[in-house]
Amino acid sequence: MTTAPKTRPRKTDRRINPEYLHNAALYYLQRYAATTGRVRHVLTEKIKRSCRDHPDQILADLIPLIETEIEKLTRIELLNDERLGSQLVEGWRGRGVSTRMISIRLQKKGFDAPTITTLLASAPSETNDAERCAALRYLKRRKLPPFVDTKTPDREQAQKIRSKAWAALARQGYSPDLIDDVMKATPEQIDDWLLR
Repeated sequence: MTTAPKTRPRKTDRRINPEYLHNAALYYLQRYAATTGRVRHVLTEKIKRSCRDHPDQILADLIPLIETEIEKLTRIELLNDERLGSQLVEGWRGRGVSTRMISIRLQKKGFDAPTITTLLASAPSETNDAERCAALRYLKRRKLPPFVDTKTPDREQAQKIRSKAWAALARQGYSPDLIDDVMKATPEQIDDWLLR
């Protein structure tokens, strides 16, 4: 005879007060580099769970505590979307991520539209040369043409490798014109783009 595994009852959440929210936000920020939107979401979920366990707490009365906490964390610079965003953009640009893909990733991380626009405008990646350079870094990291020898006796195999590189860049969000420029570039042009 088999018995069903015992499940532990869910632990009840603590009652919400400003000190508890502050500690919860600090704990979250110690573990993760987070945006204002993400911290707001985490604290909102904590309040909702607490209100479920303590019906005498009113959700509408507790939500303003979140904004107060976010203002406090921003004032002491534990939350700084611009600094976090510029670090992320710089890292992604160094790995060869396109501007379009960077924008999508920033949205997923919880950055608001004006912040994303500011970050992308302040990054030196808006020029075509920077986009080409990022695409070349991506191809180099993935060991795709023009960084591998495609001069095989089999033309079909060489075309297959070039198509794979083209598709990889397209999936990363690069424009078809830019991909063609990169794929048709001479070694001198590649060196020039990478050394700028």
